[in-house]
Amino acid sequence: MPKVRNIVFDCNESILDLTTITPVFQRLFGAPAAMRLWFRELITYSQALTIADVYVPFTDIGGAVLEKIAAPTRALGASPSDMCMVACHTWDTIGAQAAGWEAGLIQRVNNDVLDTAAQPQYVGKDLNAIADQIIARHGPGRE
Repeated sequence: MPKVRNIVFDCNESILDLTTITPVFQRLFGAPAAMRLWFRELITYSQALTIADVYVPFTDIGGAVLEKIAAPTRALGASPSDMCMVACHTWDTIGAQAAGWEAGLIQRVNNDVLDTAAQPQYVGKDLNAIADQIIARHGPGRE
């Protein structure tokens, strides 16, 4: 049997244990699952920038994504349980639910609920269908 001459390590979550920063997200957002939302967005944006041939240091992307996630809660003075994301991408609803938000999925061609993930509270063929479900559950908007 030939000897292995090279070993390749995956960095994110294999060498770098991201669970060690979960308490920081608990303190900042009141939801330890917000770390998973941050990490998913970090990977998504780093891939998008790489594909676009734009170099941005990984740490800069991480900071920018953290600010992006923090901005809605700060601006609205809301807790995660006060939030609901409506999207047509399953990965968005998965991330929102990981941060403690409710989620609504607008079903589009080739994009539906993923059976192995958290299920969005609202699922419909268009924005009106989702709005009707939210109103039915929570009542009409604030006066």
